[in-house]
Amino acid sequence: MLKQLSLKESHIVILQKEAEVQFEKAIGSRKTELSRLKQDCENLQKKIDSIEKKYIEDSLEYTTYQKWSSGFKKEMFEKTNKVNALAGDDSALRAQYKTHLPYLTDINWLYDQADIGNKQALLRNVFLGGLSKEKESYRTAFIHPLFSDKANSIKGFSIGYKTEKSAELADFSLSTQKHTTSELFVCPTS
Repeated sequence: MLKQLSLKESHIVILQKEAEVQFEKAIGSRKTELSRLKQDCENLQKKIDSIEKKYIEDSLEYTTYQKWSSGFKKEMFEKTNKVNALAGDDSALRAQYKTHLPYLTDINWLYDQADIGNKQALLRNVFLGGLSKEKESYRTAFIHPLFSDKANSIKGFSIGYKTEKSAELADFSLSTQKHTTSELFVCPTS
């Protein structure tokens, strides 16, 4: 089934172009935020300098100085950390997109190469509602939108929940947090 969910190379090209557009948007908004934060840091430094000058000139009591100084320094520390985070280089992330997106053309191969933990992670990220095997079919509550068109065309695979109870769960009820009872529904098998 994973082979049937694999994307065509043309889809990968579109995804790479879209990723580049999103990167450029993120960089633009990141530059704006970075500029704003740097200006905030400069203003905070002026406030810190001003309050220290007033304290040194004895025009400010120690408790008042401590109160304002610690608040300004804490805010400066937080903003400096944000500046450092935003100033980071994203070229490694861009390179990952370029090298890893093509693997989606053969998800089955990707699954075969993975260790057990990564196999589970792959399945969890593709089949967002979990994957269940029935006698002759598979089902999931939700699937990643990237694969939804392909999933709808796979014979023996279904997405979503039934609206009636299955025979095995006929007497089963589930208690909710509000202490009421609601019936448990299962996904369709065909």
